[in-house]
Amino acid sequence: GNGAITVLFRKSGITDETTAVNILASVPYKCKVIDWWLISRSTGAANIKLQNGADEDITANKAKGTANAAVVRGGTIVAAKDELAAESVLKVLASAAEAFDIFVLVEKIS
Repeated sequence: GNGAITVLFRKSGITDETTAVNILASVPYKCKVIDWWLISRSTGAANIKLQNGADEDITANKAKGTANAAVVRGGTIVAAKDELAAESVLKVLASAAEAFDIFVLVEKIS
């Protein structure tokens, strides 16, 4: 049909550098990443990207920005990696130890 169930996943208070942080340790169902964004919680620069459990990039790097509380739209979503299997891992990776909250909108698929 023409409808789809969308779900928003979020993780707050991320400050890790060069170690991917789980947004979800186990995705509850098969889904497709359709949008993402972040809110900067610090004034330092960092590049942010989403990854799957195999450390494959779901998105291109996106500059976090240096304005505290800025909403930054996510970048390119890699079509070949945008689907997540049920029970897989959804992660975020930053290039520097700067604080941000991450939001990932997915579409539930069968």
